[in-house]
Amino acid sequence: MTNNDDGQPVGKRLGEVIKDLRRSHGLTQAELADLLTFWGAEMRTNTVTKLELGNRPTTIAELEALSNVLNIHPVALIEMVFPRNRNKVDIAALRAELDATNLELRKYQERIATNQAELAEDQQRANKLMSHLAALTVKLQDASEEKS
Repeated sequence: MTNNDDGQPVGKRLGEVIKDLRRSHGLTQAELADLLTFWGAEMRTNTVTKLELGNRPTTIAELEALSNVLNIHPVALIEMVFPRNRNKVDIAALRAELDATNLELRKYQERIATNQAELAEDQQRANKLMSHLAALTVKLQDASEEKS
């Protein structure tokens, strides 16, 4: 079995990287398997387990699907497995964290935009109700004055 620059078997190191990235995205093995299947790498939960343990080789198509699902550039994924030195490992890890953080940020930005649109609609409704309330108040005062 081929070893990376740290002397660790490549399959085992790749499995650790996949597991760490999966967990950082809050995915279960079953969810990862479903997403990989969606991206064209047919996979079941037990296959993900084998990958994470380093007990199964990975195809190029699976690496491509993994990089799509885990929102990491394929080069960064490979750099995490084949570190040339500690700085590159840190850079690859930072890239992965940056990608995950950007994804999370986009989700929050979408939620904020949706909430802002809903808030603007609610404000318009409230303004219409206040105008209607003011009109009703004037009518009530006019009607009271006429009775007097």
